Amino acid sequence: MQHMVYQGQLARPQAGADGLLDAQGAAALCAEAWRIAQGGAAAVDADSLQLRRLHGPAPGVGAPVRATLDAGAPGGGCQLLLHGPGAPAWAATLQVDAGLPPLPGLPAPAEGLPPLQLLRHMGPAQCDQAGHVNVQVFLALADEAVALLGHMLAPGQARPQITGARILFKAELFAGDVVAVHSGVRTADAAGADLVHAIVRQRDGQIACLLETRVAALDADGRPAAPAWHAATWPAEPWPALPPARPLADPRAAPAPGPQAQATCLAVVDAWDACADGWLQPRALLNLCSTGARQFLAQVGLGGGRMARDQLTVAAVDYAITLAQRPRLGQNLTLLSAPLSVSGKAIRFAHHVVDSDAGTVHATVEIVGVMLDLRTHRAGEVPADVRQRLEALLVGA
Repeated sequence: MQHMVYQGQLARPQAGADGLLDAQGAAALCAEAWRIAQGGAAAVDADSLQLRRLHGPAPGVGAPVRATLDAGAPGGGCQLLLHGPGAPAWAATLQVDAGLPPLPGLPAPAEGLPPLQLLRHMGPAQCDQAGHVNVQVFLALADEAVALLGHMLAPGQARPQITGARILFKAELFAGDVVAVHSGVRTADAAGADLVHAIVRQRDGQIACLLETRVAALDADGRPAAPAWHAATWPAEPWPALPPARPLADPRAAPAPGPQAQATCLAVVDAWDACADGWLQPRALLNLCSTGARQFLAQVGLGGGRMARDQLTVAAVDYAITLAQRPRLGQNLTLLSAPLSVSGKAIRFAHHVVDSDAGTVHATVEIVGVMLDLRTHRAGEVPADVRQRLEALLVGA
């Protein structure tokens, strides 16, 4: 019996110079698929896999790729098959030690969820200093799901790009967790579509994060692509299982930073932050904001030393992202940050990502952060001195 144990989009590091999945990339994908099949608990060295090339076409960068596992391979082993858009392209065989737990299989999708788009294992490198899977990972998964949907629905057309997003946290994820990403279409029009993504924790079926993304087809210069995506391109049935996120509370961030905004990060768009087409990746945008958030909090009295001493952190539970135009490779960027409001346990603040040379605003990111006591993992009050500093900035706005 075969189980699907990996599904995603082929990334550049998994391909050879010709842009096709090569032996090294296939071994790494099979090792990841085996870890997922074991619920994130058992690793396998990619070099120990018996890998062989099959007759199916090797998928190229950006193409969908999935792995299926047959636990009844000859000799008591397991066989992993890597599939591109067509027949299996690679096979890997490994022996199952007697001490390993039996394959748990994957739980059936929760009722009302659309078809599975991605299946991933979360590692330590994807976690923040508090041990939680970082928000960058969630947006990167949604971005990959968007690209995969675009490839499947309209291969060869312009890749749909995220122009706005809402990220809502529902449950914690840690290193070792396996997640499934289910993506569906909420609405579609001539300019693009509104998608919703549920990131599901496989060990208990809990939705860990919900994302709403607005996507549009853009050309190499960031203009609407022709032929544009249209409603008929997307699946006819929308995804009604989850209601839209409630509107953000007022006050909202202004289109441009105000006089109270403080510079919290200076950056250059490097090659590792950009997509193959030269645009800043959404993941890298949130990395910039995470750095700026730490500087902003330090400026109001919540520096790293104090938070480590008092076992405090600010957990961001709600993000709203508006992308006017994605920055390009080599651009100099300035992050300007300012508070929007402060309450008993929460701080709302906004980042404006600004072109350092032209002064134009590329993106606005609004964040709701909750004070969290790391000893109890419960929300706590914003310290009085921090609240006073924030209120002084709000008065000066």
